[in-house]
Amino acid sequence: MKKSTKIILLTIIILFNIFLAFYPHFTNPYPILSDEYVHLSHASTITEDHKLPFTNPYIPLKTIHLNFESGFHFFLAFIFTILPGDPILIYKYLIIIFMIINSLLLFHLTNLWFKNIHISLITVLLFGTIKSTGTFLGHRYFIPLTIGITLLLLAFIFLHKYSISTKNKNLYYLILTLIALTITYPPALFFFLGTTFLYLLSMDHNINQKFKLTKKQFLIYLISTLIILTIIFLITLNALNLLNAIIFTNLWTQIQENISPVFFFGILPTILALYGFIIIAKSKQPKIILYGILFSIIQIYLFTIFNFTILVPFRRLLMFYFILTSILAGVGSVAIISKLKKVKTIPYITPIAYTLLIVLILTNYFFINPSPEIREPFLTDELYEITNYINQNYPSKNLIIAKDSISYTIPASTKDYVMGITQGTIWGGFPEVAQNFILENCEGKKIALDQINYYKKEFNLSSLPILAITETKQNCEFINLKFNNKKYYLYEIQLTNN
Repeated sequence: MKKSTKIILLTIIILFNIFLAFYPHFTNPYPILSDEYVHLSHASTITEDHKLPFTNPYIPLKTIHLNFESGFHFFLAFIFTILPGDPILIYKYLIIIFMIINSLLLFHLTNLWFKNIHISLITVLLFGTIKSTGTFLGHRYFIPLTIGITLLLLAFIFLHKYSISTKNKNLYYLILTLIALTITYPPALFFFLGTTFLYLLSMDHNINQKFKLTKKQFLIYLISTLIILTIIFLITLNALNLLNAIIFTNLWTQIQENISPVFFFGILPTILALYGFIIIAKSKQPKIILYGILFSIIQIYLFTIFNFTILVPFRRLLMFYFILTSILAGVGSVAIISKLKKVKTIPYITPIAYTLLIVLILTNYFFINPSPEIREPFLTDELYEITNYINQNYPSKNLIIAKDSISYTIPASTKDYVMGITQGTIWGGFPEVAQNFILENCEGKKIALDQINYYKKEFNLSSLPILAITETKQNCEFINLKFNNKKYYLYEIQLTNN
């Protein structure tokens, strides 16, 4: 295949992947997921308040907030510092940028492993067809998982280059990548480490030769190192009261869709991947991918039987599993087509086979196992109009009362605080007080305002103006309508006791 043909085919596939990932934003210019607003809010804390992202950006109480994805928030803060425009409107374009980056990295990795352009192209196509839903966070969202995939692919690339090279520069690059993963997306780090340790323990490699050790000596040193590191890791977590943070139960992973390791991605990719697994197991090609699948299967069945996983949450684990499945399916499909090439009685068998494969992949994605609908967006044009009014007319910090779905968007869109937000990616404050104010009659609202007044005094927040965003008109003498459109009302609340 000519180099120009490879570039054209890869470009077409990546453009198709971008279409699948970016499709919801053709009609919605705003972030879709609550998690995206949480991450934007953390980035806003860094850029606007010049504070580290270890407090809750939604409430004015400066309580410590555990943030295991701070690297992602520093990255967002850097991007929005150098780029002009509203971060809320820019955010969606990061999906396109990282779909390109991750597709290219996956193409490069599979080409390093198998030295077959056809495998790499099919893998990238299958990678793009991994679905997104409201609870399975795939390509349609820009979240720490997205950069986690970037760094995970880089880690596998540097590990492979280190294993086949006599120079140590790739080891240094690998270490830097793992450090970045540690502060950006720990689940991807643990997936890489689990896969790598299984691979090294298998002795299905020649890395021992780099240390001038026999396989037996290398295995002894590896097991000893693994035991020591595990003990240090557990002692450290225990000292920080974080042992529970590495166990993810079904309460963390509440799944609304049928996210089966087989049926969610599709039977066709799974069958092709199974054949690819057999091909790699019998060949001399790099086998680390087999141990990634093994690590995934162990955790998947751990969750299926006991309702928990260790180190990697179930939904995130499935994402990594589907990426490896894409690679194996690429191997399996090319192996099948290679066998079909030997059939001399059918003219043009190779292009026919690849065309049929692509048709089957697309049929699987669009018809046999269509992508579930994404939930309704949190931010709409009408709400964005309200937040713009707040930015223009209330430029200082405010305390905003609104229902949860609106509250999630506030720090990202207006840099303000909310009264409270219920448990989710982040939570805190007094969300029940906000709900009571919105839903109760005027007498009930007064009771809620007494609680808000106490809240402001107790935490020295008396200077914060109080605003309310509602979807229904409010008729109480102590709230003043400031702005309204087709869907929302903005009120300023007058407290009699400051």
